[in-house]
Amino acid sequence: MASDAAVGRMLAILHELFPTRDLSPATLDAWALVFADWDDAEFQTCAMAAAREPSRTFFPTPGEVAAHRASPVVDTDVLLARISKLGTHHPNAGWLYPRVDAVRTAFGNATADAYAAAGGPLCYADDARDGSSTTRDIARQRFAAELRASVKRDPGALFPAAPSRPQLASGSPLALVERAS
Repeated sequence: MASDAAVGRMLAILHELFPTRDLSPATLDAWALVFADWDDAEFQTCAMAAAREPSRTFFPTPGEVAAHRASPVVDTDVLLARISKLGTHHPNAGWLYPRVDAVRTAFGNATADAYAAAGGPLCYADDARDGSSTTRDIARQRFAAELRASVKRDPGALFPAAPSRPQLASGSPLALVERAS
């Protein structure tokens, strides 16, 4: 969590670099609220990166500072291994890798779209069966590239929102416990 002290110090530094903006307690409150889920070091690193942009002549906005935050790193091999567990076994056909809609339900739109763009089951192609030693590697590279592009467009796309909890009946014992806490 970016502390008020860290945000205040950085605002003071930015004000010295770009004195075109008046700072007020409301500015500190707004910036502290925006960066509440960041740690101090990450906030300071991103704020200084925004200040160092060669074309910068004005005080950076919170959005410009946030643009310097690193995208989440995803191990696509681990993700593909988890996706493969969604497959099913058919007695006559053997292992069937998951359909795109199953991936969408389990992992969200960004992962499903990347899986579809890479050819879905081609990510698991048996090299001996398809006659190419690179089909699986190409599909996995395409999956990783598509996923990175999705995360770059929307950093929250990789982690779908949690499903909403069902509402409890007002007379339910669980509703009473929930109200008490």
